Amino acid sequence: MEEKKEKFIELYQPFFEMAFAGRVDDLIVNVFTDHLPTHFHILKKDHYEVRIGIDDLKILSYKWQKDGEEISSKDLKKVKEWLKQKNKKKKAITNKDNIELIWDALNNKE
Repeated sequence: MEEKKEKFIELYQPFFEMAFAGRVDDLIVNVFTDHLPTHFHILKKDHYEVRIGIDDLKILSYKWQKDGEEISSKDLKKVKEWLKQKNKKKKAITNKDNIELIWDALNNKE
């Protein structure tokens, strides 16, 4: 089974660009094949897309913003709390751990 997974990743990894990591109320959390530092994206539809560092959970930059809108401290706090929670599908790890795993898989790191 592990051999099949490795072959799948080898063949199709170049085509993976983004993975959905979760939802926090109206915020969508995604991970992309992307540049360093390791980070994830929070999208608030029609408002902004912000990059957050995985290690320190600080705002790195905005990919785009509507009228200069930024993530509220309330929404950022909700995301940070969600990151500490156990992942619904992989109960042994937190949502933050899951994001790190997704980053590593998409960016082909072992």
